[in-house]
Amino acid sequence: MKIMGLSGGVDSCYLLHLYRNEDIVAVSFANGWDSEIATSNAKSMTKQLNIPYKIYSSNLEEFHIIQRAFLKASTPHGECPSDLAIKKTLLNAYREYKAESILTGSYVREGKPPLDWSLVDGRYLKDIVKRFEGIKIKTFPNMSLLDHIQYKRVTDTPLNRIYYNPKEVKEYLKTEYGWQDYGTKHYENIYTKFNQGLRYWKFGIDMRTLEMYGEYDLSKPPYPKEEFDKLCIKVGNILDIDMVEIMNAPPVNWRTYKSYRELIFWR
Repeated sequence: MKIMGLSGGVDSCYLLHLYRNEDIVAVSFANGWDSEIATSNAKSMTKQLNIPYKIYSSNLEEFHIIQRAFLKASTPHGECPSDLAIKKTLLNAYREYKAESILTGSYVREGKPPLDWSLVDGRYLKDIVKRFEGIKIKTFPNMSLLDHIQYKRVTDTPLNRIYYNPKEVKEYLKTEYGWQDYGTKHYENIYTKFNQGLRYWKFGIDMRTLEMYGEYDLSKPPYPKEEFDKLCIKVGNILDIDMVEIMNAPPVNWRTYKSYRELIFWR
């Protein structure tokens, strides 16, 4: 039996289709920011394929505190909390079901961001939350160093071994399952979309440069600035933070904070 990460996006939904006849359990972490379309896609496909689907979550108030701390830290790693929670949730399910492996929809053509763009590190999260919010994490599914090592060892990325074209796959999923398109890649999650804009307009980082599709016009922003400004207002209200101060705060390197990367044997 295998555990499969499912977001409702094109990659994970196609992976679900590929493994529809195998013994799998689909798993999601609900961070409160998923779009209705993505949530509907995940529920609809697992129901049509009769695949067990487990949705996990943690205390939303605590999660918002952690996200707020990362905005105050002024590094471009705002997705670190979500990425850690997703990985730890999948790892917990892997252990609970005594599974063979964890399947994810990640693949090499997405590109691997450098640490200066995207650090996912449990010790890093703990230090930032302690410095900026002064709390100890209680329910959030954070990852220890051993968790990081095991997750890497047991995770499989099957899309790297096949021909995979997201444009073609979207049309197939629409026809076969009534899958709904949420627009640009990774925008199935509202906070991910916000963070892509934050990286672009505050840190000068364009995540699209990592992806080897050739489908983006890099002379234009990821999406209109007016749309990002509206997202800033929404995120600021939900997280109770002044986004003007966040945007004006000078960028900080991740090495300012503690992380497992400081350890000699963890590279």
